[in-house]
Amino acid sequence: FSDARDFLNLWHEPGSMKGTLDQLDTDGYAILDTKISPEIVAELASYFASAPCTLTSDQELNMAPEDRVVVDMEKPLAVKYSVDTNAILLNATVRKMLLDRGLLQVAQQYLGSTPIVDIVTAWYSFPSANPSHEAAQLFHFDLDRVRWLKAFFLLSDQTVETGAHVYIPGTQRDGGISPDLLSKGYARLEDREVAAHYPESQWKTMVAPAGSILLEDTRGLHKGISLKRDHRLMLQFEYAQTLFGEEPFLATVPL
Repeated sequence: FSDARDFLNLWHEPGSMKGTLDQLDTDGYAILDTKISPEIVAELASYFASAPCTLTSDQELNMAPEDRVVVDMEKPLAVKYSVDTNAILLNATVRKMLLDRGLLQVAQQYLGSTPIVDIVTAWYSFPSANPSHEAAQLFHFDLDRVRWLKAFFLLSDQTVETGAHVYIPGTQRDGGISPDLLSKGYARLEDREVAAHYPESQWKTMVAPAGSILLEDTRGLHKGISLKRDHRLMLQFEYAQTLFGEEPFLATVPL
């Protein structure tokens, strides 16, 4: 990656990338010591606040799938606002982060091949009476590609009340998910179903401040906790080993 810049300044401490890779191999996730600056957090939060979004809800929405709206922090229309991908990619800071040398290096090491940028997305989450199936607030596993690594950038404080991410360490490995749960297919799973195989003491709840960076193999069981107050804003990249499978996510973006 001779043309890539160290925009995020990762892996400067001796052994930091190896430690991250070891944790990814063992647990399936790693929260990095390095954070993005408060200035970048504020810049991106301000940018996304005026960007066009699509809505996700478990209830029927009075709008067409192609309709776009700007987020309403005071009176949200849905549990999830997904920022238009074209708008995300038009942001110069996002592009620098996406092609950061350190992220490309760790993705290549984890995947065992040159990483391919597959998904770029950002979304707001808002409180709801019950966990949302559509907004991935129940346990599930992803089946995006043959192999992939996701980078999550927290653009708001993530607490148990504001939608912390939950992951079950080790379930990303072959045989890591119980056959009983796999027999249910590619489905959302209730907490009680998961707890019958993985006690809550094994669950890792990612409480972290704005600016934190989370790397995760989402083949493992995970979910976002439904919010009790405020909102959550997240930016996510996916680096894939191959585009085998569905049409590439970014191929549908009218750049």
